[in-house]
Amino acid sequence: MNIDMFFTEDKMDKLYNVGEIAELLNVTKQCIYKKINSLENVKQHLTIKNKTKYLTNEGISILKQNIKPNTESSILNVEHRLKSYYEKQIENLKEIIIKNNDDHERILQLLQNQLITKDKHLENMQVLLKNEQDKNKLLLTSAEKKWWQFWK
Repeated sequence: MNIDMFFTEDKMDKLYNVGEIAELLNVTKQCIYKKINSLENVKQHLTIKNKTKYLTNEGISILKQNIKPNTESSILNVEHRLKSYYEKQIENLKEIIIKNNDDHERILQLLQNQLITKDKHLENMQVLLKNEQDKNKLLLTSAEKKWWQFWK
């Protein structure tokens, strides 16, 4: 909507509610209510019907002079909120990465310790196997001897 459209002759007597005025001036309803309550010269153009506030074109003109459209401020506000949100997300991701890194290092250390233990067990098993093989070899050679060769 354009404010200049409101000043045509056929709309001069029309009343506009706060929602329509807020949309027209590109501000919030709360902003319109605050300005209506704070500007004395607007109150003479104010009409209240069924607990709804209405303004004439003149009242809207007075508001327009006292209100700056919030497009720039809302864009800056959105940019600021987005920047803040993304900075928080980056910090959260950094914390997650650090935690995962610590977890990975701990898991890696655990796996290395397990490998060392397994290697020791494997060495022990090889020694035991070698001992058993030597015993079996000794038993086989002694079994091949005749009863009269027991002293050899």
